[in-house]
Formats: sequence, structure tokens, C-alpha cells
Amino acid sequence: MLLIRCTAKLRKEMGLKEAALYDGDAPGSPLDTWYANLLRISRRKCVLFTHADSLFSFLTFDASKARLKNLDIVFREGLEEAMTREGFDNTVISRLLVGYEDARYTKTDSRSVLGSMNDIALNYNHDILYNEGAEYCDLPSIILKLNRVPFMALGSRYPIEKFAGLLGIDRKILLTERLAALAGSGAVYQLRVVLRESDPAIWRRLLVQDVTLGKLSDYLIAAMGWMGGHLHMFSAGGKRYSDPDPEWCDPDLLDEGAVKLSDIVSVKHRSFIYEYDLGDSWEHEVTVENIGSPEPARRYPVCLDGGLACPPEDVGGIGGFYEFLEAVVSPAHPEHDRMLTWAGGGYDPEAFDLDQTNRALIASVMQGSGWWEFI
Repeated sequence: MLLIRCTAKLRKEMGLKEAALYDGDAPGSPLDTWYANLLRISRRKCVLFTHADSLFSFLTFDASKARLKNLDIVFREGLEEAMTREGFDNTVISRLLVGYEDARYTKTDSRSVLGSMNDIALNYNHDILYNEGAEYCDLPSIILKLNRVPFMALGSRYPIEKFAGLLGIDRKILLTERLAALAGSGAVYQLRVVLRESDPAIWRRLLVQDVTLGKLSDYLIAAMGWMGGHLHMFSAGGKRYSDPDPEWCDPDLLDEGAVKLSDIVSVKHRSFIYEYDLGDSWEHEVTVENIGSPEPARRYPVCLDGGLACPPEDVGGIGGFYEFLEAVVSPAHPEHDRMLTWAGGGYDPEAFDLDQTNRALIASVMQGSGWWEFI
């Protein structure tokens, strides 16, 4: 049995009365429950279908009142097309659709699913308008793309992976698919930044929209907790990038302001090195963990998580930092008082403040920009 949980707006458009709604037991299989909502995008009525368990979704522009009287047919036709485009075997598609021939309608019952469906709807609206509206956009490609957006509700998995898993199919989305789907759309990169040779690791996890390496440097400095003001350099794919400086005579050094994050990330090169303060040589390994679409209501960059405090500036690199740390954590150490005074009276190596980190990131966005660029 197929159970379609319709929003009140869609039920009204369909003319579904309370008495016509299904009030029996929920389907026994997690595959059998879907949510549906009526949207208006680019002056066109459309229906968004979202699988309750996996958040796999597809959208149809065929939402006239006449068609909505047979919403189950609209659903099955849209699902068949979406699964075919995803490369599912015809026998898998047919078996699922046969089970969906008995369709029932009822109310929505999960705020969590509705919240996720609202986010999905915003993404469809954004992508359709970005691609010249309903009349000109390539809707099947947008559906493919948005089923490759990781969701926190899925443990940062992709809807297509979860949906395929419910069908008994092991489906893993490769970085090549993400890069192809997001080309030119301002992709959001999930980055894990780890200070090399720190043990335990001093790290941050960021969401960063595609930017120049020059701006990325500002974000990395802010997220880690550095004060800035020192020379820095990116190393990726055998090339080095930094801010051009007439005093820095290195003909092989490339201009970081002319290169974007997307230019140095590939399937072969998912990580790169960011070195801050070429004297102390703080090397950070930056790894691309995921790539997603921008959420219209979200600002970037943002720090999601992290661990441990940033070392003090000018402490002498990673070796000097651990000598400093040994002194400040042990009152009996002969250098304890002097090091504490040098550090401004205190240093907590366990300290990591997510809110403060995000405030620093906001400041890094605003640096050098007018206030109107940030609101």
C-alpha cells in the first residue's frame, strides 16, 4: 500500500474532505510512506513528493486540478522517471510501482519530515529560478542534483543513498557526481581542518561556499583562532598559492586571488595544505568531506564543530607549543609563571567556543566589505 501524506494546502486543492482521508494503520514498510506538498515556483503550480524515511524527492510541474484528481498516477509517473534517471533496474522500479497501485491519502504527521521537505522546497525554488525558471530549466537534472544534498537528519548522508539502501541496493555517491552536479552553482564544501602534528588533534569542521583561496585564508584563520597578520600559503596538486608580494621572489608562486577552492579540489586531490605564519610554520591539513548545494536561508561560512584551543601566536611552532603547554599545565614547572604571564595570564588547551568561532567567521566575511554585502 502507498500512503501519501498531503499538506492541508494540497488537500484543499485536491478537494479531499476529512471523510475521504485514510485513518487506518500505517504501512509496514518504510518504503511506502511519502509526503506531498503543493508549491508555486516560477508562476507554476507544482507538487513536491518527498519520501518520509530517506528524503528522496522529485517534483512535477503537472499540477492542474484535473491531474490532481489522480495524484497517485502523477506520483507513480514522476517516481518512475526519477528512478529511471537514477539508473535503477527496471525490475526494481516495476516491483515498487506494483506495490504502489493501492494508494491512500491522509494528513501529515511529522514536523521533522515537514521541516526537511520545506528545506528541499527552498532548494528546488532556488535552482529552478537560477536556471531561468520553469519554462527553461532542466528539471530532471535538478532532481538528480538535489537528491545529492546531504541532510543532517540522515546523518549527513544523501537521500539517494538512503533510498537505494531501503531497496536493498548499496549506492555510494562519488565525488565526481557531486562535482558534476554542482558545477557553476556556488557549491558548499564541508571542510575538516586539522592542525598537523597536534595530538590530540586541534580541528574545525566548516561549511564554506566556493570562494577564492585568498578569502578562504581569512576564513581558516578566523575558524582556527589565529590573529592574522602573518604570511600564509596553500599547497595543492603540486602547486603553491599565496598573496602576491613584490618582496617574495618566487616565480612559481601563483596568485591565490585568481583561484577558487573548486579549482584545486578534484577526485584525486580531496585535501590540501594551508600553512599559516611561515616562520612558525603552522600547517593545516584541509580535507573535503562533502559537497552540497547552498541552502537559501543559510549564511556561509559557518563552523559546525571543532576541538581544542588554537595555540598562541608566535609560540615557536608545534614544538614550541607543546613545550609551552607542558609549562602552563604544571604549576611545578620552572617556566610556569613566566609562560602564563607571556600568554596573558591564562591558557586553557581544552577551550573551544563554537559561538565565538562563528562570530570570528562573521567578522572575516565583513572584513574589507561594506555592511550591505552581509545583511
